Amino acid sequence: MALLIFCSTLGSGSPAGPRWVAAQELPPPTLATSFATSLDSVPRSAAWFLELGQRSDLTNEQFIEFEDLFIDSTFAGDRPRLVSDPEGRIAGLLSAGWSHAGIDRGDRRRFRADFEWGTQVQRSALEAEWAAATASGWRWLLAPRTEYREDRTFDRDQREWRGAATAAVRRDLDDGMNSFELRLRGDGLRASGTSSTSLLDRNTAGATLAFDHSGLLSDARLAYSLAARAFPDSASRDHVEHVGEASVRAILEGGQLFTFETRVVRRAARREQRISRDDFWQPEASTELAIHPGATTRVRLAAEGEGIAYDRPDSALYFDSQRFRGVAAAEWERAGGLRLELEAAHEWAFAPAAPAEEYGEWSSTLRLGRLGAGAWWSLEPRIGWRSYATSNGIESGAPSSFVFYEGLVQLEQPLPAGLLARVTATARSEEHDDASQDARSFWLTAELRWRVAGSR
Repeated sequence: MALLIFCSTLGSGSPAGPRWVAAQELPPPTLATSFATSLDSVPRSAAWFLELGQRSDLTNEQFIEFEDLFIDSTFAGDRPRLVSDPEGRIAGLLSAGWSHAGIDRGDRRRFRADFEWGTQVQRSALEAEWAAATASGWRWLLAPRTEYREDRTFDRDQREWRGAATAAVRRDLDDGMNSFELRLRGDGLRASGTSSTSLLDRNTAGATLAFDHSGLLSDARLAYSLAARAFPDSASRDHVEHVGEASVRAILEGGQLFTFETRVVRRAARREQRISRDDFWQPEASTELAIHPGATTRVRLAAEGEGIAYDRPDSALYFDSQRFRGVAAAEWERAGGLRLELEAAHEWAFAPAAPAEEYGEWSSTLRLGRLGAGAWWSLEPRIGWRSYATSNGIESGAPSSFVFYEGLVQLEQPLPAGLLARVTATARSEEHDDASQDARSFWLTAELRWRVAGSR
């Protein structure tokens, strides 16, 4: 399991290390991955590694379930009871890989294989990457990947095969600040087993054309993507998707960092239907201003919004909705890699055709983390209140307002003899006005890896 690094929805960044930049630096665009960055950051050497490991997972969900109550064969109503659904899993892990970077950092070859054998999950994944660059400013990338997974968690019977490949070419212009990129991609999914009815087989082909500008104090990206998806098991789901993206990042006077990103999705079903979840417009936008009152202090103000508008909405199935979120946060960096952040957020959701789904949510989050001496840990408690506009829980099937408590703990700690320990734990509790909707969940993953050969 790859180490999970938490990032907030509005781009608060990785908890590892400072998340602001000096006036002379600027983070790369974030709307799409540019392989040029990875080419320039790899070491000029060949390396390989072999890791063995073991992972243990523990999950549990608790909720209220109603059962019929009979007295002397006479139905006396429903009786609530608390249902708990715990499950534990263990698995053995094996990872191996090889990479090589050319002496001029213009060429890179990489291969990785991951295998997992567990009591409920078996998984095999292979991925490779070949990248090359020429002195005239052309860069090339080819990256195939395949994965097989067998999942028997929570009494499921599901097997998945996924395959994907990406091919890209990038042309850096002579001015050293602008470039064009063309990316082709394809993927396929095949699922089987008695629990795979909701996971449809899928074939996808797509292309992206992007323009990047990277200056000393600003960068920008424009991109257009086209994808066609076919579902062999459901002709009604076949569709074409258009995506337009734009992003701007700039360092303002005084060292403040301003970011704006927007994305518009247009999906259209290939066959006209009375009701379809694949005929819609979906715009998204986010903006953030990072202010640096001191060398180790940052204040972050952010906002984001998204919506979905169906060509033929249905109030019971696919209805139009909008969501907006605002964030104010303050962060302090201390000696020894210690980081503290306080965040307050407010979220609104609107759905005129389904008023029971409209809500306002307030939340406060504390993030405490430390990076140093090869170790990283993070603690993140969160508390909030979600208030639904029209429902108090009495209406059958409608959500009720609730208070929620969340916690996230993450740890990566090197140990002697080439060992590495990773721990991730999450917990959430909801206390509803309608007590029958109360719910709790818990997830713990503990992983121990041994680097048999190679360096980290």
